[in-house]
Amino acid sequence: VQSVYAVAIALALASGVYVSQYWQIRSLAAIHDLVLKNVRIGIAVMVSGSVALCFIAKDVMELWLGPGHYVGFPVLLTFCITLCLETNHVILATASRATEDEAFAIPAIVSGLLNLVFCWMLVRWIGLLGVALACCLAQLLTNNWYVLVRGLSRLQMGWREYCGRGVGPGLAVGAVNLILCFAMGATGLHVMGAMGRVAMVSLVTGSVLGLFLAFLFKSQVIVPLTETHPAE
Repeated sequence: VQSVYAVAIALALASGVYVSQYWQIRSLAAIHDLVLKNVRIGIAVMVSGSVALCFIAKDVMELWLGPGHYVGFPVLLTFCITLCLETNHVILATASRATEDEAFAIPAIVSGLLNLVFCWMLVRWIGLLGVALACCLAQLLTNNWYVLVRGLSRLQMGWREYCGRGVGPGLAVGAVNLILCFAMGATGLHVMGAMGRVAMVSLVTGSVLGLFLAFLFKSQVIVPLTETHPAE
C-alpha cells in the first residue's frame, strides 16, 4: 500500500516548483489546473491500486514471502483507506506549502501524538489492527480535514471545483476498477492460481488506469509562465 502511495503522490511532489512560480505571478488559474490534475492522478492511482490490492494482497504476500504472512483483510483495508485520504491531503499540502504557507507543522505533531495514544490503547484490545486504526483515526482528527480547509482557502479554490474536477474523476476510475474486479471474482477468478489472479487483476486495473491517464495527458493544456491570471 505504501508503494502505491509513493507513486500516487510523485507528480504532486515534483510539481511544487511550478506552483511556486505560478504563485509569484499570481496565476491562480494555472495553479488550480495543476493541482486538480495532480489530485485526479493521485486519487485514481491510489484508489485503483487499493482496489487491486484488496483482491490480490494475500496472493502477492504468499508469492513474495510464502504462506502465513498475510496480516488479514481488515488491516489491509484500514491502511488502504488511511493512505487514500493521505494522498488527498498531501497533494493539497504540497501545493499550499509551495505558496510559502507553512501551516501544517502543528497538526502533524498532534497527529503523531494521537497516533501513539490510540496505538497504546487499541493494540491491547484488537492487536495489529489497532496499529492501523490508530494511524487512521489520528489522521482523520487532524491532517485529513485541516489541510483541506487551509489548503483550499490558501489556493482560493472552491470545494465544488475541487471535488467535481479533482477528487470525483479519480474516484470514478477507482469505482470502475472495483466493479470490474467484482465481476472477475463472480466469473471464475477464484479458480485461477495465485499468479494468474495477480496477473489478471493487475492487467485489468492497470489498463483502466492507463486509459484514464492517457486521456488526461492527451487533453491537458499547459499554461505558460508568462500568462497571468490576477487574483481577484
